[in-house]
Amino acid sequence: HTQRTRIGSPFVVAEMMKAAAAGIVPAVGYEANGGFLLGTDVTFEERTLSALPTRDSVLPMICALVAARREEHGLAGLVKNLPPRFTQSDRLADMPTERSLSYLTLLLENPDESLENLGFSKICGPLAHIDKTDGIRMTFRNSDIVHLRPSGNAPELRIYVEARSPERTEELLRIGMKILEKWRNPSAEKQFLTS
Repeated sequence: HTQRTRIGSPFVVAEMMKAAAAGIVPAVGYEANGGFLLGTDVTFEERTLSALPTRDSVLPMICALVAARREEHGLAGLVKNLPPRFTQSDRLADMPTERSLSYLTLLLENPDESLENLGFSKICGPLAHIDKTDGIRMTFRNSDIVHLRPSGNAPELRIYVEARSPERTEELLRIGMKILEKWRNPSAEKQFLTS
C-alpha cells in the first residue's frame, strides 16, 4: 500500500499512524530529502527494531547493505536491477504564494491547453495524470514528471522533475525554470490563454 502525502514529516507521520492503525505493518514513510521514517516495530531475523517516526538516513543504508549481502551481487548489482529514475529540483525565490497558487489554479482549469501554451507539452508530450496532493504533480505519457508547488515556509515556487536519465532531468529543470521565471510578471496569466 502506498499513500502520497503533502511534503513535510508531520504529514508523513500522520499518514503512517493511520496505516499502522489500519493494521498495515510495517508502516514506513520516506521523504525526498533522504529522511526515512519507521512508524511500527519491525522484526528481522528474530530481532526487533523499534518504531522511529522521525527522519533517519541510516536505516535505508543498513537495509541496502543487508539486501546486497543476501543477494550476493553487492550494491552495484542491486542498483543495476532498479529502473532508471533520476530527480532534480529548484525553486523560484521571491515568488509570492498567492501568485503561485493563482497560476496553479489557472493551470488546472484546462491542463492540456495550459501545458501546450506554457511549452511543457512540447517537451514532455501528452499528459497522463495529475496528482493534486501537494501542488500539481504532472505525469506525462513518456514517464517524465514535473511537480510544481508553493513552498510551505517561504515565498517561493518549487519545481521537482523526474525522468529516465540525468540529462533529461537537467533539460526538464532548465526549461521548467525558464517557464516559471515568466510567472514573476503579474500579467503572465496570458500564457495560459495563448501560445
